Amino acid sequence: MRAAVHSLTLRGRAFLAAGLSALACAVLLGQRDLARAGVLLVALPLVSAAATARARCLLSCRRHVEPGRMPAGTTGEVLVEVENLSRLVSGVRLQDAVPAPLGRSPRFVLDRFEHGARRYLTYPLHPGTRGRYQLGPLRLTVSDPFGMCELTRTLSATDSLIVTPPHEPLPALHLGGDWAGDANSPARAVAAAGEDDVATREYRHGDELRRVHWPATARRGELMVRREERPWQSRASVLVDSRAGAHLGAGAASSFEFAVSAAASIGVHLIRRRYAVRLLDAEGARHAMTAWESTGASAAAEGWLLDELAVIETSPRPDLDPALHLLRRGGGDGLVVVVAGSLDSDTVSDLARARHGSTTALAVLLDTDSWAGRDGTALARSHADVLSSTGWRVVVASRTDQLGALWARLGGRTARVGPTPVAGAGPLP
Repeated sequence: MRAAVHSLTLRGRAFLAAGLSALACAVLLGQRDLARAGVLLVALPLVSAAATARARCLLSCRRHVEPGRMPAGTTGEVLVEVENLSRLVSGVRLQDAVPAPLGRSPRFVLDRFEHGARRYLTYPLHPGTRGRYQLGPLRLTVSDPFGMCELTRTLSATDSLIVTPPHEPLPALHLGGDWAGDANSPARAVAAAGEDDVATREYRHGDELRRVHWPATARRGELMVRREERPWQSRASVLVDSRAGAHLGAGAASSFEFAVSAAASIGVHLIRRRYAVRLLDAEGARHAMTAWESTGASAAAEGWLLDELAVIETSPRPDLDPALHLLRRGGGDGLVVVVAGSLDSDTVSDLARARHGSTTALAVLLDTDSWAGRDGTALARSHADVLSSTGWRVVVASRTDQLGALWARLGGRTARVGPTPVAGAGPLP
């Protein structure tokens, strides 16, 4: 009852104040008719509040978000299934809590809602910014027929929605880093030394006879079988320059968001080409499922990559040392792709040294000044020349460039849109 009194609407409070005033005047003036009117004005909101407080309104709520993972800039839809678990209710207003980046919080009115009935409510989502968001809880407001009192209750059920960075399909190129096994792979040993030097072991009960290696058996005088060959796998490391000081612009129009979208497009493209993708940022390998254990072209690996990029944030670090250390230590002969913001000479030198051996290294250098309305192409191209001299394939990207055209130029293909590639950006081996 106390909660109901506190939930009186403006109309209910006005009636209560008018009734109390009428009763006070009736006592002072000795007017019985005015006292009766005052009693009626006071009783009406109190009775409404008591009836509203006694009314039990139990609802269950389920949400179905389609699609469950959506890129920023697209449109989705939410289906809310509401079931009435109490007696007949009417005049129930529902409002689902929706974060501001996804659109406005929808409101619905259920005039007559029978026991056991279900209602299906839909509303659109217009995500403009990537991230992880919470939909709900659902708030329901119950009022009396006279509008004197309103009680608000909250259903605790919530659902999460992941808004991924926008990404686009890229042209297929021969990138390198294909089928990169480790140095101890038996398959690599066969390719280097020939069939006679294949790794073998003693025969064990249950081994298939077709795996018996007869030359080794003849030499050892006992049955020897070929070891299980570990499958080779194409590997790629995608480094996103997440340093806050390396980017300009704000919100979805910043150079950092361009870099994240570029990394999403490149990562999805590589996964669909059966690369095991490792995602790095300025802090190192924080955003990685495991070092090299992505599941090829599976939807799980693609979803993992997009989920990580959906929540990646800028870092206060002034350098890329953790990520470059990982590239130098475990890059192998796979593919390295870097999407870098503004660089200084020291960072360019460190990045140039991160490529070693037969590593195929690609870099997209952002002309971040273009996001601030300035022309910084000359500085970006000078950094690109340094990287190119050490074997990197480099393109410079400005705010108006299209990633598909930049990617084609990295492979030496002709494209209508995009800057002229710098030296060293010819066809990949």
